[in-house]
Amino acid sequence: MIESDSPARAPVVLYAENDENDAFLMNLCWRRAEMTQRLEVVADGQEAIHYLSGEGPYADREAFPFPALLLLDLSMPRCSGLEVLAWVRARPEFAALPVLIVSMSNQEKDQSEAARLGADGYFVKPVGMRGFVETIHGWRDRWLTAGAQAVG
Repeated sequence: MIESDSPARAPVVLYAENDENDAFLMNLCWRRAEMTQRLEVVADGQEAIHYLSGEGPYADREAFPFPALLLLDLSMPRCSGLEVLAWVRARPEFAALPVLIVSMSNQEKDQSEAARLGADGYFVKPVGMRGFVETIHGWRDRWLTAGAQAVG
């Protein structure tokens, strides 16, 4: 019997973020938002690609299941968020994966490029925990709840 409330079975949201402070804030707000999905944080875009590909330490899909949602920071070493987005959208097997850009940049050129490459949404990182928690609830309601119902 599969336990649906088992942490290993909880849907995963993958967050690629190289700034430790931003990753810490996201984790804190994720808990405060009482999300049932597990947040997995990777340190850069290249690590996100390894996770999505199931390569190296991410080969164990029991421990590292394919995510229900991908969150990408724009500015990361080794591989930017836009490069990861282009890589994901070039693979038909990942077509159903919602990808959101979560960035400090509110520049139109970044938003336009993300949309051109196929991002499902672009979010400027909110200031303060309350705004971040509300943003996370919006992601849950739009991309995670509907997806969970369609799969379940």
